[in-house]
This record gives sequence, C-alpha cells and structure tokens, in this order.
Amino acid sequence: MNQKEEELRKNEKMVEDAIKEVTSEENKVKKDVDTLKLNEVKVEKMEKELEAKLLLQEKKEKKEKEAIAKRKIEEAEKERKEKLKSSCPQSKVRTYVCKDDGTRLIKYFDYQYDFEENQCVENVKAKTEKCKDHVIMASATPKVAPKKKAMKPIAAP
Repeated sequence: MNQKEEELRKNEKMVEDAIKEVTSEENKVKKDVDTLKLNEVKVEKMEKELEAKLLLQEKKEKKEKEAIAKRKIEEAEKERKEKLKSSCPQSKVRTYVCKDDGTRLIKYFDYQYDFEENQCVENVKAKTEKCKDHVIMASATPKVAPKKKAMKPIAAP
C-alpha cells in the first residue's frame, strides 16, 4: 500500500504541477490576448489618424488645384480685356484754326473699350483756348516739322 500511496502522491504532484503549468500558460495567453487587443486598438487608432490626414491632404490639394484653375481663368480674362482695350484707336488731339476773336477750338479724342457695349467708345472733350500768335492756320491738323535730309559733304577742289 505504501507503494500505491507513493505513486498516488507522485501522480497528485504531477497533476498539481500540470495544473500550475496550465494556469501559468493560461495567464500568458490572457496577457498575449490583452496585448493583441491593445495593439489592435492602437492600429485602428493609427489607421483612423492616417485616414484623417489623407482626407485633409486631399482637401488641401483640391483647394490648391481650384485656386490655380481660378487664377488661370482670371489671368485669361485679364489678358482678354487687355487685348480688347488695346484694340481701340490711340487717343488724338485735333487743333483747329484761330478764329477772328483770337480763340481756337481744341478737341481731345479718347477711345476706351466699353465691356457692357462690347465695343470701343469715343469720348470727345472740347476746349477753347486763346491763340498765342493769332495767326490763322490753313490746316486742321497739327503742324509737323519736316524731316531733315542728310547732306553729303562737298569735296574740296
């Protein structure tokens, strides 16, 4: 019987050791599971943060593209308006002959593009001025100095 009791004790000890080992392994597995759950939560949080950053980046890029497109449209419109403005005739001044009362009429013609009418519009301002020399001019256009011709030197004999 002693032998059986001893064997029984050995078996009990083995069972106790096995239970301790299983319990220890169970605790390790529980810790690993908890760690995995915690890591999963961290990964999910990081994924959400990355998604949010990506969305912000995409919004920022979209706004930048829209701003660039808007600037291009504005520049094209500005260029179009400048071309239309420059299509108008140049401003001019017309001076008329002196009258007997010692005054003359001067008209200033200015051309500006009217975008509402979609055409160049002439603006005329007339001004009466006293003649300085009171000489009657034959022409209605301003005097222009004649061009000087270059002369060749005469060779000495």
